[in-house]
Amino acid sequence: SNELETLNNYLTIKWTISFHTSGLREKFLFSEKPNAKNAKKLIGGKSFAGNNDIKRYKLQWGGWWIDYNEELAKKHKNQLPQKTLFEQEKLIICQNALRLRAAYDNKKFYCKDTFFVAQLNNNMRDKFDLKFFLAIMNSKLLHYYYANIYKGTHIAGGYLHYLIGYLYSLPVVEPTKKQQSDIVALVEKIIESKNESEFNKIDKKIDELIYKLYSITKQETEVIESFS
Repeated sequence: SNELETLNNYLTIKWTISFHTSGLREKFLFSEKPNAKNAKKLIGGKSFAGNNDIKRYKLQWGGWWIDYNEELAKKHKNQLPQKTLFEQEKLIICQNALRLRAAYDNKKFYCKDTFFVAQLNNNMRDKFDLKFFLAIMNSKLLHYYYANIYKGTHIAGGYLHYLIGYLYSLPVVEPTKKQQSDIVALVEKIIESKNESEFNKIDKKIDELIYKLYSITKQETEVIESFS
């Protein structure tokens, strides 16, 4: 049954680490490992360039750390998210990007508020693989959809601003077991890919499977392909 659902049925997307007062981030973030018992690897540590830690599908840690000192944060009236948010399998999603950009993480990276994290809803964990949702989020189809439906999210320089509420309303076609395992197998390959041409080849294959899943016609595909 190829009925359309929306992403919120499957995933929970959450805000990450924010520092609300200037000068606070310097108390918590370090460009090398701090001598602290709660030192955690951090995605998005570098000012203004932390966004580069997340590529499509792949995570490239920029070497930053956070001292996850919850007591110190409370003292500064700056609540930190619960550690469990970061310690389980998740997708890390860029808030601002030229196209929807998410990576897979099962290595317990912590992340700053240039990113959201997404996890499978409890009742979906038996039936779905998080990497399936990574594929649809990174697809040309959903980029096309988001950029056209949420025109108001365009910001300077061709960037799009991704909002949790809008991400939640993205359309999902439930895959068959076979469709899901075919897509997930390619996602696992693309995460391991070693060079750009290999990456692009697999990326194209994933897009083709997503078009098929959503019953997109050849004509529609041409429009979407020429859009990006």
